[in-house]
Amino acid sequence: TELKRFIQSDFALVITTIFLAFGCIMLFMMALLFVITFVPYEFVANHRPTTWTFWDMLLPSHFTSTANVKLAGTHKVNELLQNAIQMHQLPPDDDTHEHDGSIDDDDDDESAAAVVHDRRQPVNAIQNFVLNGEHEEQCGGFIWTWKRIFTKELTRKDGIWLHSRLAIGQMGQIISLGLYVTLLSWLGHSLAEDARNARARIIADWRLPDDWERWALNIVPTPSMIYSAFIPGAVIAFISGILLISVYVPSTVSTVLKLRCGLIQTLKNDNFNSYRSSADSTFYNIGGMIYALLGSFVLMFVLFAGLIFLFVWPVTAHFMMLVLSWCLGLCITIGIKTIMLMFCRANFQSAFFRKNPRSANYSALAMECWNIGLGGGVMIGRLTQFLFASAFWIGRIDVQFLDENVSLFGYSFDYTPINYRKEILVHEAHRHPFMERLGAMYLMRLRHGRNFSCDSGAC
Repeated sequence: TELKRFIQSDFALVITTIFLAFGCIMLFMMALLFVITFVPYEFVANHRPTTWTFWDMLLPSHFTSTANVKLAGTHKVNELLQNAIQMHQLPPDDDTHEHDGSIDDDDDDESAAAVVHDRRQPVNAIQNFVLNGEHEEQCGGFIWTWKRIFTKELTRKDGIWLHSRLAIGQMGQIISLGLYVTLLSWLGHSLAEDARNARARIIADWRLPDDWERWALNIVPTPSMIYSAFIPGAVIAFISGILLISVYVPSTVSTVLKLRCGLIQTLKNDNFNSYRSSADSTFYNIGGMIYALLGSFVLMFVLFAGLIFLFVWPVTAHFMMLVLSWCLGLCITIGIKTIMLMFCRANFQSAFFRKNPRSANYSALAMECWNIGLGGGVMIGRLTQFLFASAFWIGRIDVQFLDENVSLFGYSFDYTPINYRKEILVHEAHRHPFMERLGAMYLMRLRHGRNFSCDSGAC
């Protein structure tokens, strides 16, 4: 059978060897981690090299991540204190010792200067906050995230905890993508062989008139047609799969940062109770990540491979050329309309106002009548955009494709990203740097009582 021949082929042997080697490496790493769990902490702390080595890969992830989050808490508290000090500093050219000439004694001079300094301190703090209190920094992008991961600043300074379910899901996506590409290659090769055998049987075995034989040969595609559609479709689907896998971590980091700065509202959001009601539903995420990637991979392949096949298949090639000609003519017409719109806007419009009302009215009426004939461009544009956007975004459960307000009779269609955001909120409730620092302070207070801090400092 075809499956048996595929299993015995050299290609299947190479794939099997790769996966066996990967499994052996994972088994070796798991054995080392099992041994390291019995090594005392003091030995690890005293014998660990100062620079990054292979030893870091052998340490348990929770060991290093917890230490880095504690460092992030220290970093954030220090930055908070530095910002407070800067807000309360007087300008360098201020002379706080200036006062009226009614005080001559040196001690009185110092006391008066201190009084002036204290009175001006709140004013200067408010002034410094208004002038220098807000600073914007671009963060959370694709390159920014991966750069801070490799430099370990993401955990040591930002204190962002990448949960283990994300790592497991990403590993499952990588393995699944390799399996999808392998199965797709085997499927394309099998279909090409079946098409070759079918065409050979039509020519050799069937006793058909010449017209019927040509019609039958047009119906059955050639192997080159199948390969010309399968190869580009598989490449595009594979690239989209790589992009989907690579954006999960930056998207998670971006969501964490938006939650912390308030761009994504929590307690003030009317839908926030849906996140708190069933926090245990995070178990959907790993399976969702893997099968969502499968859905996106299949849809991207079907869209691109099917579109290319319709152009090369003799039965539909003529119709597709007519559609392509209509689309090209529509694009040329829309381009001319865009140029005319730019001219009219530059001469007749100024933001929400008209510089030349008569000419603006004429141009608006002409464009409105013209756009009735170009309405097909809107249909083609929206259909194409939503089709390909949904084919890609169906593979992402980390962000919402449909807005929360998109519902029908109270039913929201895009529930899966809610479970992923619950995972982020659960870990933020436990692993936020300030939560780590407050937890350590409260535990120290419980352990040492009044010897750790006073009553006012414990509040």
